[in-house]
Amino acid sequence: MTTLIKLFISGFAALMLTSCNFNLQMGQIEGNGNVVTQDLNLTQDFTRVHSSNGWDVVLEKGSSYKVVAEVDDNLLEYLDVHYEGSTLRIESTDNSNIGNASSRLIHVTYVQPLEAIKASSASNITAAEVLTGDKINLDVSSAATVKLGLDIRDVEA
Repeated sequence: MTTLIKLFISGFAALMLTSCNFNLQMGQIEGNGNVVTQDLNLTQDFTRVHSSNGWDVVLEKGSSYKVVAEVDDNLLEYLDVHYEGSTLRIESTDNSNIGNASSRLIHVTYVQPLEAIKASSASNITAAEVLTGDKINLDVSSAATVKLGLDIRDVEA
């Protein structure tokens, strides 16, 4: 009887250790390693940024609005950057998450002080310099990260 228990425990342990090699990243899109840079020709004013689905966003203050993707070329077809009112949304088509990639970087140049930044679904937002303004709303959820320097009087989070 003890031999049977030892055999069962050994088999179970082997199964558990073997399962560590399985890719549990189902539904994620992997990059192909061929990084390209593409200007997305988006120049409309915005005061809010919302990123989701695993994209890495860098906010940069400038003299004109601009969005440039620096991503693995096979990821371009999944990148969906568009406006919803005063919000610049950076997400993936079909709500697909971006997995391992050499680059999934979106450079966002803004002019006016940002009023709201939202990151969700494993996206990352950073700023190249300290953000300034009177008020900002920060919303971070679902394994997303936001790393910012702020010189703002009123911060809502």
